[in-house]
Amino acid sequence: MDSKIFNAAVRIIFPIQVIISFIILLRGHNEPGGGFIGGLILAVSILLRSLSSNPKKTSFNLRPKSLMAGGLLCSLTAGLIALPFKKVFLTGIWSEINIFGFIPSTIFLFDLGVYLLVAGMVLQVVQALEEELEL
Repeated sequence: MDSKIFNAAVRIIFPIQVIISFIILLRGHNEPGGGFIGGLILAVSILLRSLSSNPKKTSFNLRPKSLMAGGLLCSLTAGLIALPFKKVFLTGIWSEINIFGFIPSTIFLFDLGVYLLVAGMVLQVVQALEEELEL
């Protein structure tokens, strides 16, 4: 879309969408939300931003495969942290630190991995569909 109204609206909405996606990620293990829906919101915001900057082709500053690799690494790390404590793979372990009511845990690290993986996967699928249409 090559519309000045669309471009202005996306410039305003983009940071709000990213913040909302992160808030949904943070509240995911206590209330509805989490990595999956937060990752979808992040992917949609990145897609809208890329469409406003270049209406002919979606282009991302972040590589989708890098997001997916980072997500898989976070999730794998969340599972492996339990092993030195003689716990089963992917057992939840919480830290003693309290950051404004948020207590870091391996569950959050796993959720962060899902967040990055879903965002990267959606962006990768959109790129693949776009390349298929160009042929």
